[in-house]
Amino acid sequence: MPKLSIIIPVYRMNLTLQQCLASIRRTVRIPYEVIVVDDGAPDGEEALFDAHATDDMRLLRATEHRGMAHALSVGLQAAEGDVMLFLHADVMLAPHTVEDMLDVLITRPEIGAVSAVAMRMHEHRRFCPQPSYSGWENFAAAAEQMRAAGHAPHPTLYLELFCLMTRRDVVMAAGLPDEDYRTPCVTAIDYTLRMTRAGVSAGNPAVRICASSRERSCARARDI
Repeated sequence: MPKLSIIIPVYRMNLTLQQCLASIRRTVRIPYEVIVVDDGAPDGEEALFDAHATDDMRLLRATEHRGMAHALSVGLQAAEGDVMLFLHADVMLAPHTVEDMLDVLITRPEIGAVSAVAMRMHEHRRFCPQPSYSGWENFAAAAEQMRAAGHAPHPTLYLELFCLMTRRDVVMAAGLPDEDYRTPCVTAIDYTLRMTRAGVSAGNPAVRICASSRERSCARARDI
């Protein structure tokens, strides 16, 4: 079984990090490490990051705020796993998310990367019908219902990085993210396009997560 390196770039998102880490511990059933990269948090927030530290998590700190591309590069260079999972700090993994993504990468070697889809999206960018849920159990049930539909991965040129899994060989071929791109969405476009030169990227509509970042116009209100 391959080892998974989960890389979480964080900048002023310590309030959501705890939920993100809790969902990892609840749902990931393969050997893994968590690398949290603090992208230059303001003074006074370091203690909050330290409070999340556990034996299965490494915390790396940048001396200044240099953007997501730099934070991902720091995490990638420290990662020991055969498979990488890029994860935003406001993402909650549903049950089976990691194993379903990993299954695609193992059984479909022509696919270089897979991504999940946020269950709640802004109404103008909705990828799927908005589910109604509150609490972990309802969230997990809604995700399982969508998973049961069994949609196959479909090829795409561009994947977002908020929940993206890829193999080490693809990362080595694509190189590190370009730190000249400071905007997260531009970083995602550039990096995943470079990944397609090493493999075939694929979105996986049967895999769902919960995300709250304004960057992707996701709904923030939730009480999980």
